[in-house]
Amino acid sequence: GTYFDSLISAVGCDSITTTILTINNSPNTIINGISNICKGENAILIASGGGNYLWNTGATNDTINVSPTVNTVYNVTSTNTCGSDSDLFSMTVNLPPTLSLGNDTTVGLGTTLQLVSSGGNTYQWNTGENTAAITVSPTETTIYYVTTTDINGCTATDSIRISIDSRCEYYLPTIFTPNGDGINDKVFLTGSGIKAIKLL
Repeated sequence: GTYFDSLISAVGCDSITTTILTINNSPNTIINGISNICKGENAILIASGGGNYLWNTGATNDTINVSPTVNTVYNVTSTNTCGSDSDLFSMTVNLPPTLSLGNDTTVGLGTTLQLVSSGGNTYQWNTGENTAAITVSPTETTIYYVTTTDINGCTATDSIRISIDSRCEYYLPTIFTPNGDGINDKVFLTGSGIKAIKLL
């Protein structure tokens, strides 16, 4: 605030002195930010309550952007004319869930497969399903994707390529006319990759 001092002499002369006194608070350093992240993510930490800042990372700003790969403790010290103060901030780094759909594979046309994912709490396939396992019967080469999210909000994505082997295709007519006119007189199996045929 502002303070006044008045002096009156014996002969009636007076003098007034004005003094402005500023009170500075001692630092009270606090770090705010997200304390849990997934590996590979960034987080912003903000320090307040002081003047000049020095982090244990070497940064001197009040705000830093960090991307730790393991659990890490961050420290910042703030100073002003009245002293210094420090604060600690512990950050937990969560690993993403483990997810594997297996190796890419090749199947014959008409094959039905079950694709199974695990390691998370929720699942989302590019086919629209949101269950851990789905059943597919691709008619052409198809890539299936799934993303899983665990209880920490961390995600993982995997894919599998299902190729169709056309050599396994075949066709058997359902009717023939053995009347000697040269049209559909015989029944036979057509296709490729056929090793043996047995008609019952």
